[in-house]
Parts: sequence; structure tokens; C-alpha cells
Amino acid sequence: MDLQNVMSFNLAPYRVVGRVKWYDFDKAMGFIQELNQQGEPIQDVFVHKSELKPSNAPYHASKLITGEIVEFEKKPPQEGKKQEQAINVTGFFNGPLMCDFGIIEMSNYTYYHSKKRKNKKRSKNSDDSTDEGSYREDDNIDQSSNA
Repeated sequence: MDLQNVMSFNLAPYRVVGRVKWYDFDKAMGFIQELNQQGEPIQDVFVHKSELKPSNAPYHASKLITGEIVEFEKKPPQEGKKQEQAINVTGFFNGPLMCDFGIIEMSNYTYYHSKKRKNKKRSKNSDDSTDEGSYREDDNIDQSSNA
């Protein structure tokens, strides 16, 4: 089911759908983009960890993942604040949040890790114009099986 079809469902009048713009686990806060019926962003809504309602994850492990589709209620801006605040944040249709599925570690991924090859060596004639270079796999072949 794509986002366009999902947005056409009628939610309770006080619940809205949004996509997590970013979330800082260390600061326990972030922003959700409220989406219109076409799935386009309308406005940014502040979210604090205390308003996350995971179904399985313990409080210390609750967090949002960038790009995650969530459902929430909005609270008007507090005195001195610009943005509305998201409260009672759940997964879509009051479903689970991504943190309910265990540890999701995307922050440790870097481009370097995608280039790393286990048990493969760079050949001496690798082309420096490419990021990947060339690798030899012949070191992984058991010589006894070629006999």
C-alpha cells in the first residue's frame, strides 16, 4: 500500500499523519512533518520522547527513525514556542513504532563500510578513478578444489 492510498483512509478527526523529519536520541526530541491527503508536507511539528507511545519497547529505548510514518495528535504551541507539539505518537493506525521491532542501528553506517570487502584484496592495478576500485576474489578459492 503506497502513501497516497494510506492517506485516503479516514482517521479520527483529532489524529494526523506525519513523516519523521529527524529525531535526536541524545536530546530526546525531533520534528515530524505533518502530511496532507496527498502525502505532501504541510508543517513541522515538534516531538519529545515523553510523547512516544511504543507498544513493546521500554521507555529508555523508545525513539523515532527518520522517514518513519507516524500518527499523532497536535497540541497548540506553548507560551513562547513557535511550533505545535505532537502528543500520543504511535505507528500508523495506532500500530507499533519502528523501535518496537528491536535495535535499529543506522547511525553507525558510513560509506566506508559499504566499500569494505571481507577477505578480498585490492589489486595493484586498481583504477583510481572509481571509488570501489577492483578486487581479487581468487584468494578465496580453495586451490585443492581446482585439481
